[in-house]
Amino acid sequence: MQCIRAIVAQQPDELSLEKADIILVHQKSSDHWVEGTRLSDRHRGWVPKSHLETISNSEIRKRNLSDALKLTTATAQG
Repeated sequence: MQCIRAIVAQQPDELSLEKADIILVHQKSSDHWVEGTRLSDRHRGWVPKSHLETISNSEIRKRNLSDALKLTTATAQG
């Protein structure tokens, strides 16, 4: 999912996001919150679903996941 409106975390388990940040979603709650990992730095936390939109283009989704994998691999090796 992509952040469409910046948000600042208010609790330790929340995730601050800037507009256009991409997160990999792990779970969704019944109260409209989403837990995910920000792909740029692998920080994990909860954000309100109202600040996100689903990336529906499959090519963009593949590229985002590929970029995240490259980042993870480079960080693990470095």
